[in-house]
Amino acid sequence: MSQEVSGNAAGQRVLSDSPPFIFTRILEPSSPNPEKLATTEVPRFTLALTAHERTKSRHYFEAQVFPVLGTMQSNEAYANTAPLNTQGIYLRLPRGTVLHHDDQLTTEKETAVLQIVAKPEAVMTAIASNPLDLVKAAYHLGNRHVSLEVTLNYLRFSPDPVLKQMLERMGLTVTDDILAFQPEAGAYGGHPPLETHHHHSH
Repeated sequence: MSQEVSGNAAGQRVLSDSPPFIFTRILEPSSPNPEKLATTEVPRFTLALTAHERTKSRHYFEAQVFPVLGTMQSNEAYANTAPLNTQGIYLRLPRGTVLHHDDQLTTEKETAVLQIVAKPEAVMTAIASNPLDLVKAAYHLGNRHVSLEVTLNYLRFSPDPVLKQMLERMGLTVTDDILAFQPEAGAYGGHPPLETHHHHSH
C-alpha cells in the first residue's frame, strides 16, 4: 500500500491513513545521494525520545507529523511549525545503534524523514568548584558504570540519591532537573560505520 499525502479543508497537507513507516537507516553526510531528500517533497516526522529510548534500535513509536514545507527545511524551520497529528513508525536499525539528538533517519526508499529529538527527562546535574573535582567525580561515576553526560562544566546522570550523596560528600553541588539527557555512548557505542548499512534480499 502506498503512503500518500493529501490535503485538508484548511489547505494543509496531512498524511492519509497508512501503515506505519519503517525507518531503516540514519542519513549520513556522505550518503551516496545526499541531495535527493533536499529536493523532494517528503513527509516529515519528529520523534522525542529519552536517553534510554534512543537505545531501542528496533521498536514501535508514535511520532509527530509535520506539514511538508515544499522541500526539506532546516530543523529550525520545523521548530516553529505546529505538528498536524501523530503517525505510527517503526525503527528497524542495525542492532546496537544509539540515536542522538538531531539525527535524521529515512526509509528504505527515502519516502520520509524522521528527526530525533532528545526528550526532557528527570536528571541530576553535578557541578564542581574546580575542574579537578569534576574529573574525579566523573572517574568515580564511571567506575559504577553510570550513563553519564560529560562536559567541561557539569556531569549529568539519571536520578540516584546514593550517587547524589556521594558527590555532595566530595564537595560537588547536585541539582534535580528536567532536561534533555545526552550521555556518552561509550567507546564501542553509537552509530555503526557506514559500511554496515547494507541491504538483505528476502
